[in-house]
Amino acid sequence: MSDNVQRAERLGQSILKRAFEGKLVAQDPNDEPASQLLERIRTERADKLRVTDRTPKPRRARAAVETS
Repeated sequence: MSDNVQRAERLGQSILKRAFEGKLVAQDPNDEPASQLLERIRTERADKLRVTDRTPKPRRARAAVETS
C-alpha cells in the first residue's frame, strides 16, 4: 500500500476517534447528557407505538398471470 493511502486511512481513524470522544468541536455544557437523550427517544417511541394502530393491512390478491 502506498504511503498516502496508509496516511489517509490513519487520518480517517483518527477523525472518527476524536468524533466519538467529542473532541472535534467545542462542547456545549447546556446540552443534555447522551443517556438522557436516549431515554427521551425511547419514551417517545414507546408513546408513538401505543398511539399508532399496528394492525397489519390486508394484502391485495395478485392477478393471475396467464401463460400461453
